[in-house]
Amino acid sequence: MSKINFSAPINSLSFGNVSVNMLRSFHKLGIDVSFFPIGKSLDFSSYDKLDNKLKDWIHKSSETRFNNLSPDTPSLKMWHLNGSESGIGRRQHLYTFYECDEPTQTEVGTCMVQEKTIFSSSHAEKCFNDNGCTNTEYIPIGFDTDFHETNKAYLQGKINFGIVGKFEKRKHTARIINLWAQRYGNNNDYQLTCCVTNPFFKP
Repeated sequence: MSKINFSAPINSLSFGNVSVNMLRSFHKLGIDVSFFPIGKSLDFSSYDKLDNKLKDWIHKSSETRFNNLSPDTPSLKMWHLNGSESGIGRRQHLYTFYECDEPTQTEVGTCMVQEKTIFSSSHAEKCFNDNGCTNTEYIPIGFDTDFHETNKAYLQGKINFGIVGKFEKRKHTARIINLWAQRYGNNNDYQLTCCVTNPFFKP
């Protein structure tokens, strides 16, 4: 494959991070991308290590996205199941994340209208397979090359727990932190590192 239509957000959230790294991989592989951004703008504010040449390539891929548009070019959307029922061209593939154990009929239907629905976890793929979906794949998420080992020792002699992701009620972020504090809060042998955020919350 030398050409692809790619639809995804560029923002400071986890979906934006995955999108940036997918685009980085397309660029590295020399794939001609017609980039259809989801959202109002390309927000690179969280990607201070991103090469300017790559940013320029992403901008150009977006600005020229209609130049060689063809219904037969494969499309990849990186998005939620909700909102992925429509696509570009005849051959849409969806890369998505699923965190529940029982998909709704709407979610099954959205999965089935894709040529292929690719999940980030094997558990999610199994949940949809168990509900009759025959067009699924599982591809684990890649690792961001902007992260690297520092070769420094951290928290020596301590057992460290980490909570990473969006701070949300449905993920019980506050409850988990409170339960951890009740269990380990007064024990200096344990450390809790929280890297949680939600742009909709005020500081």
